[in-house]
Amino acid sequence: MEIGTGLNIFSEHNKDKYIDVGIAEEHAVTYAAGLAAAGKKPLVVLYSTFFQRAFDQVFHDVLLQKLPVIFCLDRAGLVGPDGPTHHGVFDISMMINLPGIVVAAPKDGNELDNLLLTALESNVPFCIRYPKANSVNYHQTNISKILEIGSWEYINKGKKIAIIATGSMVEVASDSIDLIKSTFEFMPTVINARFIKPFDKDCLDEVINNHDLIITMEEGALKGGFGSSVLDYCKRDNIKVESMGIPDSYIEHGTRQELLDLVGLNTKSLINLINNYINDSLGDN
Repeated sequence: MEIGTGLNIFSEHNKDKYIDVGIAEEHAVTYAAGLAAAGKKPLVVLYSTFFQRAFDQVFHDVLLQKLPVIFCLDRAGLVGPDGPTHHGVFDISMMINLPGIVVAAPKDGNELDNLLLTALESNVPFCIRYPKANSVNYHQTNISKILEIGSWEYINKGKKIAIIATGSMVEVASDSIDLIKSTFEFMPTVINARFIKPFDKDCLDEVINNHDLIITMEEGALKGGFGSSVLDYCKRDNIKVESMGIPDSYIEHGTRQELLDLVGLNTKSLINLINNYINDSLGDN
C-alpha cells in the first residue's frame, strides 16, 4: 500500500524509517506495538476498510498496553469505483467503543497536519481517518499546532439548528450555510467535530441549550457511529437529533460523488431534512 497511501515519497527519503509488511495489517499493528513499547512513535498507515482485519491486535496489543501507536486511516468513507470491499465506513463504529483511544477526522489538509502533531505529542493511542478525496485546503507553509484533544471548532455561529459535522462532511455543511439561510431565513450553526472520541461535551452542552435541532453528519456507518454517540449523550435533554451517514447496507460501485448523493450526504438532503423538521414542527403547533 506504499503508493496507495501516499508514502512513496516518504519511503524514498526515509528508508530507515519506513517498514512495508505487505498486505498483513494484523502484523503491522503488532509490529507497531512492539516499536512503541521500545520507545518509538510508530504511525500505522492503512486503508480504513482493511483496518478491521487488525481489530484484535488493536484491542489486545495496543490499547490494553496503552501504547502510543498512531493509526492513519486512508480512504475512510466512500471510495468510489473500488466498490464495497474498499469503502471505509466502519472504522468509527469499530473504534468508538474501545477504551483509551482518541479518534479524530480533519476537515482539511492543514488540520490533518495539526492532528498528526497532536497525535505525536499526545503519547496515547490515536486514530486519524481521512477520505479518498482532495485535501480541500492545504498550504505547505502551514505551521502545525497542537490541538486540545476533544475540542470542536465553530465554523459558523447561528441559531435554531446546529449541524455538527466530522471530517469530509464539514465542507458539505459549510457550503450549505448560504442556501439554508436563503431558504429558511435563518443562519444555522455549523461545528467541526474534529474529535469523534472524546468529543467536546462543553460545546455540545452549549449547542443543546441554544438550538432546537441537532443534525450530525459523518461519512461513516450510522449504526454505532458518531451520530449515535451524540444522540446517546442528548437523550437526557429535550432536543431532537437527526443523523446523516451511511445506511446499514453495503454500498456498490460508482464515483464518490454519485455514492454520496446515493446515501444522501449532500446539501440537497440536508435542506430536505431541515424542511421536513420545520413542517413537522408547524404541524405540531
